[in-house]
Formats: sequence, structure tokens, C-alpha cells
Amino acid sequence: MILVRPAHVTDVDQWLRISREVEPLFGPMPDIRQHVERGIARGTALVAVQGDSVLGACPLSRDDAPHVIHWLAVAETDRRRGAGSLLVDAVRARWPAGDISVVSFAADTPGG
Repeated sequence: MILVRPAHVTDVDQWLRISREVEPLFGPMPDIRQHVERGIARGTALVAVQGDSVLGACPLSRDDAPHVIHWLAVAETDRRRGAGSLLVDAVRARWPAGDISVVSFAADTPGG
């Protein structure tokens, strides 16, 4: 069963593995570790997990800021299993009112 929960410090290495996979799509992310750790500390980082495995990750803006999904990615081997949809559902539950911004890819972007 796939669950979405706040990210923990113990998730960082798996999160970084996912970020390396998608770096060709998103571009270089030189300070990703610091951003992830800051999001974890302030409670604005979510992960989709199955057991001890992080399948996907999503850093968010602060709750008092304009609502933004800064980044959302699922490991290539875990795509099409619902982890991304569950992350989006968790964000929508967190921010039930108002707009939520996210940068996305066109449907024809390979891997996007």
C-alpha cells in the first residue's frame, strides 16, 4: 500500500536518488539537499512511500505563502502506480481552498 506522509530526515538519500533521475527534465538542482532538509524541518516536504521505500517526493511552499508545489517527482520504476496522484491529493487536502501553482510539462514531453 502506498501512503503519503511528511518527509523525515531518513528519507533524504532516497529523495536525492529521485532528484538525480529527473534532473535532465528539471535542470540542475545544486542545492537540492539543503532545500529538502529545510522543507523537512518546516513540515513542507511530502513523500509517497511503500514500506521503507520512497517512491515520490514533493516540496511545498509554506502554508502562509501563496500555495506552490515546487517540485513533484516519482521514481521511474514506480510511475503509473498512483504515487503521484496520491501526492497531489495530499496537497489538495492540505490546501482545500484557493489556487495551487505548479510548473508542469506538456503531455508530449518524454518523461515529464
